[in-house]
Amino acid sequence: MDILPPPDYPPVQPSRYPQIPTRTPPSTLEKVHASCVRGDIQQFREILDSQSSSSEGFNICDFYAIMIEAIKRADAQFIKELLHRGLPMDPLYALEAVKVKGKYALKVFLQNGWDINQTMSELKPPVLG
Repeated sequence: MDILPPPDYPPVQPSRYPQIPTRTPPSTLEKVHASCVRGDIQQFREILDSQSSSSEGFNICDFYAIMIEAIKRADAQFIKELLHRGLPMDPLYALEAVKVKGKYALKVFLQNGWDINQTMSELKPPVLG
């Protein structure tokens, strides 16, 4: 049974969703996302370098949404950069790559140690299974 909002409620825009708590400042995540969308790998690297050396909070795991964006854009250089900086490989990234037919993303994942036979969970087969 689907539960729908009353018909007189306006739709909620993504910008109004509650903020997921992160250790990395939201402004930094926005800058990194914008550089990914523009395809500016140099600025992307500069932002990551400045954050990893600063005293502000920084956690590479906060960049999962940037990884999803890079997969959707089929931009292997951003995927490689995130993995090389320590973003852990998650089977959900491979699942997203399969959804968008991202063969270059899958290739990068394999080159960086992704186990193609890793199950999604106890009840779900591997991504390509």
